Amino acid sequence: MYIAPDYQGRGVGTLLLEKLLECARAQGLHCVIVSVDASNPQSIALHERFGFVEVGRMRETVYKFDRWLDVVALQLML
Repeated sequence: MYIAPDYQGRGVGTLLLEKLLECARAQGLHCVIVSVDASNPQSIALHERFGFVEVGRMRETVYKFDRWLDVVALQLML
């Protein structure tokens, strides 16, 4: 999920992730897996606060902002 720069650090990501996980649980999902830019420690920390754990890293798998990015896979068992 992307939060506009003017709204970062205001709890919007937390509210969205809470709702997403609520919906996932209501649908009976077993787990949630997310892919996060490895150079985005704020996003990784947000997911870890909700109990996500790192389950893998993929080197240079996404080309964005004129450069190759590593991706961290995080998983939450519901």
